[in-house]
Amino acid sequence: DRLLARLGEAAADAGVGVVLLFDELQLTARADLAALLHAAQAAEGLPVAFIAAGLPDLPGAVAGAGSYAERLYYDRVDWLSPGDVREAVVVPAEELGPAFDADALELLLTHIASYPYFAQLYAEETWKAAGTPSDQPGTVVTAAHVEAALPSAQRRLDEGLYRIRYDKASEAERGYLAAIAALGDERIPSGDVA
Repeated sequence: DRLLARLGEAAADAGVGVVLLFDELQLTARADLAALLHAAQAAEGLPVAFIAAGLPDLPGAVAGAGSYAERLYYDRVDWLSPGDVREAVVVPAEELGPAFDADALELLLTHIASYPYFAQLYAEETWKAAGTPSDQPGTVVTAAHVEAALPSAQRRLDEGLYRIRYDKASEAERGYLAAIAALGDERIPSGDVA
């Protein structure tokens, strides 16, 4: 924590700030979370910011690691609205020159299903299928590009996200996943699975 305080002091002297970014923080061991909280407390008042992302149980995990946790700000990122998905896909593309046609956006919305990670994944794979259109100003990304991207996006989900989560699941959790899968594609509250 003294190292972080020194970093914050040096940043203050230079008139700049420091941002530390953490992803999947819920996977961090309790002792490491406690050390991070202690470091954040030591840097209080200095131009140091901690930004972390994690699953919905993260606030509870952080609270269990130390008392400083109640001073932190938590902002839940939930399902994306269709407008949010459009913005997440269209705005970065427009800044680089290409555009998405309406059919491509509708098809992406269907596959993204409001899930933030899917927005990133499907848009990236579509971008690749369109031949990295930022190198070709004026390109229009079409539904055909989205269709071409679907197999690689599904492969990345199957071999990455789904495989990793399934491999880490206990037998009871695997039974729960099987029960969810048996219910189909409809989004339901987890309490309804029992």
